[in-house]
Amino acid sequence: MNKRGAPPVLATLTVENVVAGGKGIAFASANGVRRAVLLPLVAPGDVVRADVDFSRSPARGVVLEVIQSSGARVVPPCEIADRCGGCDLMHIAAPARRSALLGMVRDALPPQLQTVAVKEHHLTEELRYRSRARFHIDAKKPPHVHVGFRAAGSHDLASPRECRVLVPALEETRRALAAWLKGASGYGEATLAGTARERVVLDLTFAGELPATFFAALEQALVDARLLGGARVWTQGAKRPATFGSPTPVMVGADGAPLELAPGGFGQASDEGNVLLGRCVAELLAPLPLHGASVVELFAGAGNFTSLLARTGARVTAVEADAEATSAARRNLAARGLDAKIVTADAETYPLRGGAERPRLVFLDPPRTGAKGAAALIAKARPDSVLYVSCDPPTLGRDLGTLLDAGYGVSSIDVFELFPQTSHVETVVLLRHRRTVREPDAGP
Repeated sequence: MNKRGAPPVLATLTVENVVAGGKGIAFASANGVRRAVLLPLVAPGDVVRADVDFSRSPARGVVLEVIQSSGARVVPPCEIADRCGGCDLMHIAAPARRSALLGMVRDALPPQLQTVAVKEHHLTEELRYRSRARFHIDAKKPPHVHVGFRAAGSHDLASPRECRVLVPALEETRRALAAWLKGASGYGEATLAGTARERVVLDLTFAGELPATFFAALEQALVDARLLGGARVWTQGAKRPATFGSPTPVMVGADGAPLELAPGGFGQASDEGNVLLGRCVAELLAPLPLHGASVVELFAGAGNFTSLLARTGARVTAVEADAEATSAARRNLAARGLDAKIVTADAETYPLRGGAERPRLVFLDPPRTGAKGAAALIAKARPDSVLYVSCDPPTLGRDLGTLLDAGYGVSSIDVFELFPQTSHVETVVLLRHRRTVREPDAGP
């Protein structure tokens, strides 16, 4: 029964594509009306039999049987791919998956951008690429402890015997963490970050009781096994964390040099992906007349892109709300011999000057929620150029609409598959205000 008490409708459906969120889309007739139906774990071209709940919009289906498998479907290299919420497209072959990602971006763009050329970028490895990941911990039934990901569409935990997308050092630490926590009672989250060149760093938040042996196990991993470079542990009710070694994660920055992150802070999922993004950003910045000009960077984090902006010779102001991240940004710039003004403030509301004092460029790399407030302020200030790095196509499309209405045209769109096996996609868009462009844009 659905939420209105009506039974689901049995239907045979052909999957047309995969949309944002990783679900397949098919169409069925309900009371003479053509309705979209979202289906999990299907591939484009699959013919399936499904129970469909038409009380929701779009309708939702539960696949009962794959009647005819398309050529896009493959056997996932993970035994829990059908349950884990981490790799929602692992059952789809790379060409079809990449086509779907491109479609997700195009579908989210404002209508006038549908014909703009898009350049695609991909990682060299589809497995063993993640050097940063967040895990959920379930120790509600001691002595058993599970460290894994949320199950698809659920708060339940999916814990693989071996996670195939993690770099070996991260996977080794994930499994070791479950052993260190044996006997714990409660739940928590852990962020692990590390590469072959940098030992893994752990940031753990836990609500409940930790076993007496846990901190000794951390010490042993730091000193004897040298599995960890450092750890920060927040326990329920504590005013400050317990720290071991150096809990500061280090990744390869967008400029190819080591980049410190705030403990537990944001970083791209892989070093290769971050450098790939950085190369694209540097190429887009190169022809812009920025030397000596004012540049504002919003959502600057630990300065991943700030170093690229500072190298243009511009007067850079980098804005980030998290104080630990801005501290890391200052250290990263100092290590490179670069200079920028680092401001700890809300990037969504940071005031931008207009008129003759407007910035030449505004660069932004917001979270999944996008930059609705910042986009409105950018539209009002009207800088010459806007360079937008997005991890969420729908919010990107919304914000681009605001900028297009303010007189901007799109010069380039680059799409990055930085999370192979998943429906996550990064997009880099360069916009220029029409008053600054002598030649026609690629945009509307």
